[in-house]
Amino acid sequence: MKHLGRWAVLATTVILALAGCGGTGTTASVSAASGAANPSHYVRQTSTSSEDLMYVAVGGRSVGMFSFPHGQYVGELNGISRPRGLCSDDSGNVFVTEDSGVLEFAHGGTTPINTLTAEGAFSCSWDPSTGNLAVVEAPYALAVYANASGEPTVYTDSGRRFQYCAYDNDGNLFLAGVENSDSIVRFANGSFTTVTLNQTFNYLWDLQWDGKYLAIDDFFESGKIYRVKVSGSTGTVKQTITLGGGRFYGYFTWLQNGAFISPVGGNARRLAFWSYPSGGKPIKKFSAKDIKSGRGPIRGITVSVAPSRTRIRK
Repeated sequence: MKHLGRWAVLATTVILALAGCGGTGTTASVSAASGAANPSHYVRQTSTSSEDLMYVAVGGRSVGMFSFPHGQYVGELNGISRPRGLCSDDSGNVFVTEDSGVLEFAHGGTTPINTLTAEGAFSCSWDPSTGNLAVVEAPYALAVYANASGEPTVYTDSGRRFQYCAYDNDGNLFLAGVENSDSIVRFANGSFTTVTLNQTFNYLWDLQWDGKYLAIDDFFESGKIYRVKVSGSTGTVKQTITLGGGRFYGYFTWLQNGAFISPVGGNARRLAFWSYPSGGKPIKKFSAKDIKSGRGPIRGITVSVAPSRTRIRK
């Protein structure tokens, strides 16, 4: 593809991690009670220790691993119960949410190095300022794991619904997928604050921190990303980015190396990459058809930076 050379250059430069997601690695053993913790369920096809990897959750029981940004299939993690949101930390450790909790894998690893208990785990985000891991226990609870390990502190807010979450660089956690279409929620110091936005949306969905603003998509406005500046209890849309051909349908997205990555086309097992924040036409299209055991749409996405490489945050 004509853009491949450009992506090859990106892959050899210092990594800029735009999304504040992931978790601090631990070496705790996997609980025998976890149905997905059987090491025989996890397979890997090639050595992946020195390359960046994109993890893609597909359907009900599989997470595929692909080289990033080229998209070469290198293996998959099977036997996971309904994987949803994925996130990663600065050490390359990857967190996979599933029905009964969160599985943590070392970069390129095939056996979980830790398991966290969570009821109905849906999405996750790692805090670069503290090393904590936030997990949305959809629909009503937020679980925060100090240093991404142990038992969480669980928070609720008068029955408010949560679905997606993202930390900024200062330890503020933002949540979307709530009832009000023109607001998001900020969580800091154990308290929830409603952030009212300066325009009305149909239904705010996935969100990420891009190093300067929150990047939020609207479930019913496929192909548009809104960059939002939050000040106190007010959020202001600073830029609307149009991603040509984008049809998100509210699935998880990811920001990495100046690229916005999203599933496209309903139940199709396809991804597209766009330049961020410039937008425009896709710079790369990608298929997850190599994931043999996956059935159903792409859901979660994260990019794990190889531990031997340097990750710099704005």
